[in-house]
Amino acid sequence: MANFCGSCGKAINLGGNFCDACGAPLNNTQPQQRPVYQQPHQQQSHSYQPPPPQPGQAAQQLLKSLNTRLTLTATFWIVAASVQFLIGIIFLIAGIAMMASPWQDTQIGGVIFAIVSVVLLIVATLNLILGISDFKFKTKIRTAPVGIVRRYEPLGGKVGLIVYAAFFGGYFGLASAIINVVTRSFVLDNRQQFLELENQVRQ
Repeated sequence: MANFCGSCGKAINLGGNFCDACGAPLNNTQPQQRPVYQQPHQQQSHSYQPPPPQPGQAAQQLLKSLNTRLTLTATFWIVAASVQFLIGIIFLIAGIAMMASPWQDTQIGGVIFAIVSVVLLIVATLNLILGISDFKFKTKIRTAPVGIVRRYEPLGGKVGLIVYAAFFGGYFGLASAIINVVTRSFVLDNRQQFLELENQVRQ
């Protein structure tokens, strides 16, 4: 291994008394090895870093809950409509049969049955439209959750729906209307999250 001058660091010849480069006496100076520069070692941290939470998870849970509620309301409206369609058809058949009777009182009863059947069929059609509307909205917000707050924010429509269901919805329709009002409170309580989810879709 080569030796170096302790004064200037130049390589020296073994057996000499003076450094050829700086002239320093070698007998009083301990030859040294050239210092070797070492790259400072950077300590790496191996601590576990958990992955960041996925954005919108809370909003997705709210959306899932809303979908469940819409499924209930839509199903109840369609069940109510199906029952009313069945009763309306029975009344219509009975009314036509009674109007064919030779007795006047029976004919009048047949006309009343026919009128009631027409009303039931009209109401059943409206309830079916309400159920289909909920199902369509449920399908829409699965891919594009927009317009949720706008749909549930007006209170007048929900109150009117309860009044309508009380007269024409039957038990299933009334249950659907009540769930609709409860869903409105759920949407308004989480209004900010639904609006943020809507903004993410629009961007």
